[in-house]
Amino acid sequence: MKKSIATVFAAIMMMMSTAAMADIATITKVNPVQGEQIQQQQVCSPTGFVGQVEQDRSTAGSILGGITGAVVGSHAGNGNGRLAATAVGAIIGAVAGDRIDNRQPNIASVQQQSCRLVSTIVPRTVGYLVTYEFGGRKYQSMLPYDPSEGGNTELRVTVSVSVNPR
Repeated sequence: MKKSIATVFAAIMMMMSTAAMADIATITKVNPVQGEQIQQQQVCSPTGFVGQVEQDRSTAGSILGGITGAVVGSHAGNGNGRLAATAVGAIIGAVAGDRIDNRQPNIASVQQQSCRLVSTIVPRTVGYLVTYEFGGRKYQSMLPYDPSEGGNTELRVTVSVSVNPR
């Protein structure tokens, strides 16, 4: 009984030692496997807008108009009438100068941007189908990297051989 257990144990150990042996295989072909990936990108485009823009009011027209009105008014009348005419001329000139200076609306073109997300499907490599020879037979495996390193198909790859008794 002890001898049969030892024999079975030795057989199991021998199978385990040969079950995970590593060996070298020759790569004969590497084909990239293409897949698709959705890529999102923000795309912006300018949109023109023409409209009336609030302008800053200028005081230069009021000042120049007031001075001109005062000078013109000071030439009319005598005494207190001349003083009143100067004051009235200054007021009328200031109002007229303000209206003349600020009568044009400031129309400008304002640039705005319109942005949106655009989804596109782009191809991408998802793996490499590697064909290799080992023990006179051809095998294929999918790998996440290219083992051929720049197209050289005469590379070798390490393979693990496992024995499964039936």
